[in-house]
Amino acid sequence: MGLRSLFRRRGATAAPITPVVAAERVPGAPMSPELQAELREAWAELTEAAKASKVTNFHACTRTARHWTEDPAAVRAIAATLREFPDTDSQQTT
Repeated sequence: MGLRSLFRRRGATAAPITPVVAAERVPGAPMSPELQAELREAWAELTEAAKASKVTNFHACTRTARHWTEDPAAVRAIAATLREFPDTDSQQTT
């Protein structure tokens, strides 16, 4: 089999691929009290992490239809990232 025949080969026919759609959250739907409490705790963690890292601004997004500010896991992930962000005052310049 030469290189030309490799590029001329046709793919095998298979079942069509069906796209996976993320579950959409209904806008304005009320959150459960447990989820609200978890979200408040996550925001408290993010606030503390932002103060410690001295970051003044950031941008975030998620891969789901749910906004990141309403997702406790996303808020905690951002807080963890900010905790890992180096503090510029503690770095030595040479």
